[in-house]
Amino acid sequence: MHLLWLHRWLAFDKGIFMTTISRLLKYVLGYKLLLFIAICCILIVSGCSLTFPWLIKGLLEDALNKRDLFQLNIILGIALMVAIIQAVSQYTHSFIMNYIGQRVLFVLRNQIFEHLTHLSMKFHKDSRCGELISRTINDVNVLQNLIISGAAVLIKSPFILIGGICIIFYIHWKLALLTMVIAPLIAVAIVQIGKRMRQITHQIQEKMADVTNILQETISGIAIVKLFCAEGIESKRFFEENKGYFHLYLKGIKLMVISGPLVWLIGIAGMLLVVWYGGYEVSHERLTAGALMSFMAYLLTVSRPIQDFSQANILIQQAIAASQRIFELLDTRLTVEEAIDAEEMSDVKGTEGIKEREGERETEGNIEGREGRISRGRIEFEGVSFVYDDKPVLCGINLTIEPGEVLALVGPSGGGKTTLVSLIPRLYDPTAGTIKIDERDIRGVTLKSLRRQIGIVPQHTILFSGSIASNIAYSQPDASMEEIIEAAMTANAHNFITHLPSGYDTPIGEHGVRLSGGERQRIAIARALLKKPGILILDEATASLDTESENLIQSALFRIMHQQTTIIIAHRLSTIIRADRIVTISEGNIVEIGTHDELLSSGGLYKRLYEVQFEAIG
Repeated sequence: MHLLWLHRWLAFDKGIFMTTISRLLKYVLGYKLLLFIAICCILIVSGCSLTFPWLIKGLLEDALNKRDLFQLNIILGIALMVAIIQAVSQYTHSFIMNYIGQRVLFVLRNQIFEHLTHLSMKFHKDSRCGELISRTINDVNVLQNLIISGAAVLIKSPFILIGGICIIFYIHWKLALLTMVIAPLIAVAIVQIGKRMRQITHQIQEKMADVTNILQETISGIAIVKLFCAEGIESKRFFEENKGYFHLYLKGIKLMVISGPLVWLIGIAGMLLVVWYGGYEVSHERLTAGALMSFMAYLLTVSRPIQDFSQANILIQQAIAASQRIFELLDTRLTVEEAIDAEEMSDVKGTEGIKEREGERETEGNIEGREGRISRGRIEFEGVSFVYDDKPVLCGINLTIEPGEVLALVGPSGGGKTTLVSLIPRLYDPTAGTIKIDERDIRGVTLKSLRRQIGIVPQHTILFSGSIASNIAYSQPDASMEEIIEAAMTANAHNFITHLPSGYDTPIGEHGVRLSGGERQRIAIARALLKKPGILILDEATASLDTESENLIQSALFRIMHQQTTIIIAHRLSTIIRADRIVTISEGNIVEIGTHDELLSSGGLYKRLYEVQFEAIG
């Protein structure tokens, strides 16, 4: 009932208010014992606040008027004890509420971060990085004041308000009725300010997301900004968004600062009216001076919760706006989900596929070295189509990749090559059709076990802050140093790493900015190889390498490629001549399949691409 009354007082839509508050309460109620102690302390503080005006009445009427020194000492002693109890209770509830508040923010940030990591690639491609950062950091921080300060107000203020009103009616009911005339004016002021504040707060949070996004984009692309002398352009863009944020925040500040004084002014006007009428009653001996002073003290005590409600209204309006953005993010559904009955990929049996296919090759299967990686690596695309934002990207792909086969995908940019390989680890799910690994639909296995089988060197190298060793070991955190070095040697990265100041412990900076493009790519290759995956996907894996490094890595890769199923995407056709088969993809369709020699003989798209490329080189 208290919450239902509160949403009317604070000018909220009932559905939004109750839904948001109930969700926030779930986080707070995880600390029931601490919350109970805090509430008890808040009630003690409230009780102490109501005690002081009564002591003033006793001080004036019983001690000072009668010149009773003993009574004076008793009242002052009680007042001191009440003050100590109030101070201790105030400290206790403040500390507990701060602790609970920070724990709730801690949990919320973790939940948002974890949810973001599980959301689909489409979501991340369609979302702005700065927007997501703003929701994770800025919006969550807005909730802090509500939990720490607002919660105490919502618990303490009604208790003081109701208790104080009862007492002033007990002291003089006519004066109390007079004060009630002022209450609707205060309520109207709070409601109107609250409505506007919620709108402004939502706009402020959106604008902060815009500012954060520009900041993130500019810093991450600072090299391009400098190369194109665009510092002025970016500064102007940031200035305009920041100015918009500044003006919106000023609007919010105006509402915040006017709320308290306006309520106070209305309250003072009412209090002066009470003083006038109270003085009239005292002059006619219908009210004692001590009772009037006590009444005024209680009136001041009651006015404080009303002012607190006014400020709490601002905090809650801000928190509701921020919470809606947070819960909107948390409610974003996963478009790539595990089936309820999903099984581990390690349940797939058999490694004989490579032996049967390779015959004379001495291999022990396409999955080596680590327990659980026993997938043979046969990949089947059956009528696979994919649509992105209503645009067909893949159209009815039918393709089987045999265990241990090295298959290359070539074709014009935008033809769907990267999208096709992205479907294998389920970064996306096909719009139609089925993908199988060793005759098992990949939607029937757990994502973790599926992705554990797959190693990818992406088109755009992504590294993380930390050392070179930690970046290589990112795919296999329990790898030994010997395994890390072995992977680096295969990727032709060991030599340049050992010449760095701290070798494998050298920090690479954010996104590997301290390394060259070729060095970053070799680290990415080593990272994929360390995993010893059953399926290896190389998406332009050697595009940033010089010719000598590319030849060395190509030789090393082809020595190990038949130890797993390997898919290569390449624009430089010289890198895939030795592939077992080459698939040419154009506009989402497979247009030809064959070996390098077969495709050259057929005179199709592959031959035209090959001739254009080598004519350009010539």
